[in-house]
Amino acid sequence: MEQTAKDEDPRSEARLLIAELIAVADSEAREDEICARLDQICPDPEWSDHIFYSENRYLAWDGKLDVEGVVEKIFSYKPILL
Repeated sequence: MEQTAKDEDPRSEARLLIAELIAVADSEAREDEICARLDQICPDPEWSDHIFYSENRYLAWDGKLDVEGVVEKIFSYKPILL
């Protein structure tokens, strides 16, 4: 049986989806699907800001997005409980 991204832990699934999101810039329908799934699994409600709008943009040494850094930032989010 083939393992799918949904069978994995949320961090691993997020890594795969973020990498795919960056790669599928020409498919708006797939982008919408990926974003909807990331909305479900990411604890940080502003997860997309870390990819597209962050000042440091989590760039790796080669100038590409550091997916691992983004995932760590997203999953380090702790909501404030009132």
